[in-house]
Amino acid sequence: MKLIKAPSTVIVISACFLFGALPIHAAMITCSATANGLTANLCIEANKINPSKSNQTSYVNDNFQDSGDPFSFVGKFEGNGVESNVLKVDTLSSGQYQFDYELVVPSEWQGKVVDWTLLIKQANSTIAYLFSGIELDSVITGSFNNFWTNPNGKSVNNYSHVSVFMRETQKTEAFDILGFPEFDEVVVNNLSPLSLPELDVYWLLSIGLIGFGWSRRNRLRTVQFI
Repeated sequence: MKLIKAPSTVIVISACFLFGALPIHAAMITCSATANGLTANLCIEANKINPSKSNQTSYVNDNFQDSGDPFSFVGKFEGNGVESNVLKVDTLSSGQYQFDYELVVPSEWQGKVVDWTLLIKQANSTIAYLFSGIELDSVITGSFNNFWTNPNGKSVNNYSHVSVFMRETQKTEAFDILGFPEFDEVVVNNLSPLSLPELDVYWLLSIGLIGFGWSRRNRLRTVQFI
């Protein structure tokens, strides 16, 4: 793992959606992490949390589970150059972000649509980035910024470890509603086929009725003006 410091730019992105009230120990922050080119949907920060797997899993579920299934621990990368077989992190040499990561998706998760959390443990804070509705391939790649400060108010460019948590979720699909551009981004869960008559029959019937009404209206006007 290369350790090269790089300038960073904090990207301020508003959360796309909100969950219920967050526990007191967590606060919403600006999102500055990506996964497969997508920006995190929601980001939270908390003061020092016990770094055990069970405590961090509880922290993720307390803040991100909402009404869905709980998140499960997937993998962990230690910040001292100890690379796991699931997750690795490198320091970038250029660009907007300070750190690059690669998550090798375990085979049991590949092909699934998930919500997943990238949790970054720093000496005096814990940051969690939520990515929602991601369809998994074999690898997730992305970047994140480490813009936290220590108790003395100084910026630090270090972290203790990075962990990943996942849960399976429903796939969402978008479709266009013809003639109504304001509804072009409608999202529907669990789409199922509907049994409908042929569309061209309805179009022909509608055109016929409109033509009949227009013809009758013209005849009435003609009678009235004679």
